[in-house]
Amino acid sequence: MKKNLILILIILGTVFFIGYIFCADGVKKAENESRNGNQNIPAKTDVKAEKLLSTSTSWDGIKLSYPTDSAVISVVRYTIPPKRMLGVHYHSIINGGLLIKGDLTIVRESDRKDTTLHAAQAFVEMVNTWHHGENNGKDTVDLVMCYLGTKGSLFSDKDNMPAEYKNQVMPEGYSNEGVKAEKILETTTSWDKVKLPLFPTSDPVIELVRYTVPAHQKLAPHYHKVHNMGCLLNGELTVLSEDGKKRLVLYKGDALEEMIGTMHHGENNGSETVDLIMMYAGYPNYEVSYSK
Repeated sequence: MKKNLILILIILGTVFFIGYIFCADGVKKAENESRNGNQNIPAKTDVKAEKLLSTSTSWDGIKLSYPTDSAVISVVRYTIPPKRMLGVHYHSIINGGLLIKGDLTIVRESDRKDTTLHAAQAFVEMVNTWHHGENNGKDTVDLVMCYLGTKGSLFSDKDNMPAEYKNQVMPEGYSNEGVKAEKILETTTSWDKVKLPLFPTSDPVIELVRYTVPAHQKLAPHYHKVHNMGCLLNGELTVLSEDGKKRLVLYKGDALEEMIGTMHHGENNGSETVDLIMMYAGYPNYEVSYSK
């Protein structure tokens, strides 16, 4: 009887020890994944990067230039119902974005020159030119815009509007009611709390890239040399520095200013495909990202 009891205690002790080892290993693995990312997700070629636009001018052909003061990056999401018009305004800074849904017509006030944007189209807006936008389509416009600003700069300046633009005439049935502008980011640092550098001193090359990352896949490690900001349109994206010290989780509708000069990667640990739009404040012959 005594021998049987000792044998039972030995067996129980062995089972407990094995369970403890497995549990500790699981905790350690979870900690490593939180710090360094999920090592079971390979960087696959199913990740797509579609360059929607690369330009040194606004949509009306005017050459762009960067601000010279300290950078302030902003991301704004607009919703414009059908038969709605934005007031006359102008931007003093470079701003570009993606029309996610609907049709948007932009009209230059001086000569009534216009352009109509359609869903999934990227563009760089006019700078220092009075204009307005209008939704002449049937669907509500969903628009994400990124602004390359400086301290004290304005998204839209109406204070110095010429008298001839102040009494905007709207077509019958049109108004500006229901137009919404949601500022989802305004920052002087990248997401890892590092102060942003000045904009490049060379001529601008503005690029907009749309990324799709299937569930349980990730991008290869890389880093950026220029300001790059954007908005997560769908899914869940985890961004991790390669040293394991910095980690950010983005959810649908979130915006970010990405790290500059730091090796990192993004991974999709969710169940839905990631849809991400990013704008890059580049210069001639630069690369969107570097691997070493």
